[in-house]
Amino acid sequence: MPVNFTFEDIENDPIFKKFVVKKKGRSVGTLKNYVFTLKLFCSFIGKSPTELHDIHREDLRNRAAEFDMRLTEYLDDYVSYLIEEQEYTYLTIKANIGRILSFLHAFKLRPTPEIEIPKKRF
Repeated sequence: MPVNFTFEDIENDPIFKKFVVKKKGRSVGTLKNYVFTLKLFCSFIGKSPTELHDIHREDLRNRAAEFDMRLTEYLDDYVSYLIEEQEYTYLTIKANIGRILSFLHAFKLRPTPEIEIPKKRF
């Protein structure tokens, strides 16, 4: 069930705070983009950044195949939502997915799923 996280919820999340430390030296605008992206994604999946981190970490520890990773399903559903309901462009979606994956990569949570983003809408 979707949750409406606030910007403050994301900024005060313990794992997001660690992420900010790891990204020290990034511009304020870049960090705001991460907050905005994670707010939307976390609200969509109903999980905080810490929960997202822990879920993907657990899947990696359990050696889940990419198609069995919960993150794969979350991202696939999110891309569909961004296309169908938000009418985001390919480049905007790609940037958003890139920020979500970058958040997880900062904690060495690899691999992450490769998400297909259609370039054209039919």
